[in-house]
Amino acid sequence: MVYMRHLYANTYHGFQKSKLQMSPPNDRRILLETYINKYHFDVIILFEMFEGSFVNVSLPYIHHIPSSGYFIASRYPISNIHSVAKEMTRPLLSFKINNCSYLIAHIPPKKYCDRTFEESAFLQQLQILDDQSIVIADLNVQCEEPFVKHKIQEIGWNNAIQVTGVDYLFQRANKSFIQHIE
Repeated sequence: MVYMRHLYANTYHGFQKSKLQMSPPNDRRILLETYINKYHFDVIILFEMFEGSFVNVSLPYIHHIPSSGYFIASRYPISNIHSVAKEMTRPLLSFKINNCSYLIAHIPPKKYCDRTFEESAFLQQLQILDDQSIVIADLNVQCEEPFVKHKIQEIGWNNAIQVTGVDYLFQRANKSFIQHIE
């Protein structure tokens, strides 16, 4: 078994904007880069890394799709990379690192997309994933929403992290290969 240290972060418009209570974009980018260099992650998955987004990551395998905002960097080869559910506002990204399959999802808030359609496409993909899969998602809904609380769990997926707002790490309910989450 290979143990891999992961970092998952939403850069919020690729460090181009800040919300009212956020620190300035460049300060957030520097903080993230410092964190990456300090903890020597094996896999880094960043959301909202659009055209012109930059982060200083020196891992050997990097895959960046600016049109959908996904950035993946890894110490191990990234294989079987492909977009699925391409008709979604942000297509889902599927790939493999070692023997672990990943599905990455970013479903925008209701005001930017047809949530019924987006959620349905996401659920369809969850149903066909194997047991050695991890789903990392920015769903832009709280965990008490029926979509998360009922629909995702009904098809056998559990949130592997404590309640953190709108970001999720899902694994099959009958598997527990995620060892430690900080």
